[in-house]
Amino acid sequence: MKKSYFKTAVRLLSLALLAALFIPAAGFSNPASGNHLIFQSKPTQSVVNITMIASVPQFKNGKLTGGWDPRRIIVYQGQTVNLTIEALDVQHIFALPAYGIKQPLTPGKKEQVSFVANKTGMFFFQCDNKECAPMALHRLMVGQLIVKDEKDTR
Repeated sequence: MKKSYFKTAVRLLSLALLAALFIPAAGFSNPASGNHLIFQSKPTQSVVNITMIASVPQFKNGKLTGGWDPRRIIVYQGQTVNLTIEALDVQHIFALPAYGIKQPLTPGKKEQVSFVANKTGMFFFQCDNKECAPMALHRLMVGQLIVKDEKDTR
């Protein structure tokens, strides 16, 4: 039990570190989607529709490409979030542990994931398919979901 707890803690810490280091970085790009690294909803929306792309991270011309697009999603508490996610290259698994979501993604097929953003805070989503890429690159398949209080309009 303690080992499992320790592994989970180390994994979450690793995800937080990677997110802090890489998500805001201008060096990330996903040419297939037009570099939409951040999605922000409007506080007045009750339903938010977001199209996402998943692709294996890789270094090309000195830049890191691929991963999740968008990498950061900002919504407001109470909004219904509808994600349409497409894997471009290999089998990925979209995982958002804070909301109990784990959705396999088949290349070329658009999958739907919906949830109500009922918890405020910052949460991480990631690819749960450890075989989608070499481990060093797979660890870069992480993104942030930020759920703001509906009164927070900044």
